[in-house]
Amino acid sequence: MKTLRCTFIALFFLTLFVSPARGAAGPSILAFQINGIGVFPAAGDTIYSGQLAWIPSLSAGAIGVRGELGAAWLKNVANDRFWQLNYEGYLVFSVTPVTDIELGGGLATWTGGNGGTHPILGGYLVFSLPGLFHRIYAGYSRFLVSGANANELKVGFGFSL
Repeated sequence: MKTLRCTFIALFFLTLFVSPARGAAGPSILAFQINGIGVFPAAGDTIYSGQLAWIPSLSAGAIGVRGELGAAWLKNVANDRFWQLNYEGYLVFSVTPVTDIELGGGLATWTGGNGGTHPILGGYLVFSLPGLFHRIYAGYSRFLVSGANANELKVGFGFSL
């Protein structure tokens, strides 16, 4: 948790020295993100992995919407591997020319009998950068499974093709 807090602080100060990176309003179709993910289930061991997601978006200046179709390769308590698939939508609020807050949710599926499909709520703190790697972010999600909730922390970067 201390590392995540230090990452947030470092990224905040980075925004003070980076020129405005916000692009023109409109759609972004070929956008992706890759991150490390820590899954902290209510019961069971902590899981660390990576995640890749397609993140199309539509911006109208200070507000926008973003989708997220992602996949992570996780491991359960029996050391069996399974996919976590997420399908989410976010409202994007620009708080500075280089800082966004994204809030939303959707569904997440833990395949192979590891939890099924359930609601997920989440939020991101995003720092925009000029160039190919256009976003650095940290996020939190809550996987809502009756009797077996899980918290997820993500830190990564986004890129456009």
